[in-house]
This record gives sequence, C-alpha cells and structure tokens, in this order.
Amino acid sequence: MTRSGCRKSTRYWDAANTQSEIIDVLPIGSPNAALNLYETGVADIVWDKDLVPMELLDVLTKRPDFHTFDYLGTYFTGLTSPENHSTTPACAKRLLWPRTRSES
Repeated sequence: MTRSGCRKSTRYWDAANTQSEIIDVLPIGSPNAALNLYETGVADIVWDKDLVPMELLDVLTKRPDFHTFDYLGTYFTGLTSPENHSTTPACAKRLLWPRTRSES
C-alpha cells in the first residue's frame, strides 16, 4: 500500500490550532479492507462513502463512531513533473480521460 503524506503548513490560516503535524492518506479500493484498517487502528478515519461495506450498513449506522453528512463537491488533483510529460499522447489521454469514482 502506497501512502501519501501531508505535512501541516505554517502558512495555513489556522495553523496554531491544527493539531496534526502529518497525516497519511491511504489509497484503499475495498470497503472490507478499509473497515479492517479502521478496526485495527491502522486508519483513523474512513472518509469515502464508497468504502462503507453495504452489507454491514445496518450494523455500522448504530455505532457511536459512525457519522454521516451531506457533501457536494468536486475533486482536483494537481500534478507537477520535472519534465514536460503532458505533451505525450499517452499522458494527455490519461489526464483528460473523465473518470467516475467507480473507475478510480
């Protein structure tokens, strides 16, 4: 599993009240794997609604650590590269190909 790390920015407007110095984002595609990582303490939070095992939803919604909220938003991924790879046809196709959440 490849982790992506985020470090607290001193330029963040509320940095003085931000408690976490570093967070790791774990790319998980399986709802059962996400629940197992949460249950064993490897993951502190499962944020993606697609990572809730639907067969356990009735049980999970009764837990005090299960929360829901309405959310409307978009996803943005910024990419940087030391070389200009975006001019190659294969790279351009990958960057411009629209993907749904189920295809990620």
